[in-house]
Amino acid sequence: MQLSLGHCKENRFKVTSMNSDGLCGGMYQAVHSQIVICHHDGEIQWGKEPGSHSGICPEGVVHLDVKRKAKENRSFFRTGTKIVEMTSKGFSGIDNFRIYLEVISIANNCVWGHREGERLELDVFNVGTCFGFMYRGIYHYMTLLLSGVGLSGRVSATLCRAAVRTRLTSLLIVW
Repeated sequence: MQLSLGHCKENRFKVTSMNSDGLCGGMYQAVHSQIVICHHDGEIQWGKEPGSHSGICPEGVVHLDVKRKAKENRSFFRTGTKIVEMTSKGFSGIDNFRIYLEVISIANNCVWGHREGERLELDVFNVGTCFGFMYRGIYHYMTLLLSGVGLSGRVSATLCRAAVRTRLTSLLIVW
């Protein structure tokens, strides 16, 4: 069975707490906490075997097994990301709206390479070139915006801005 984003059974992804490797955004955010634990050599307390865990996508369709694999060196790890066009696949929010993330400021430096003024297009399926922790932090806002709902109730389809602030980076989501 092939899914909307094109994932198939037996696909393999090299994910870290920062790198999604093209894994569906919904799945990535659903298992991000467990990935962070494994990434930093922690153990999932309810895990069946050390260094591994499983998860399920928000749609309940895809089951994922994550296993920690030691790198040969501790160098910075970043894979390329393929963006999959998700319009005309039955997701009305994505058919009608686009979400752009704009980096307003960076307090120190961004190890992932984001720059002030950078603008990224993302959605709830495509993580794109977004830093893993940043994507996880804004995923819920994207879901709300694509549903036509804002934090304070219904929002206008023509103007909605949600500011997301982290300790080091200020972002603006433009819908």
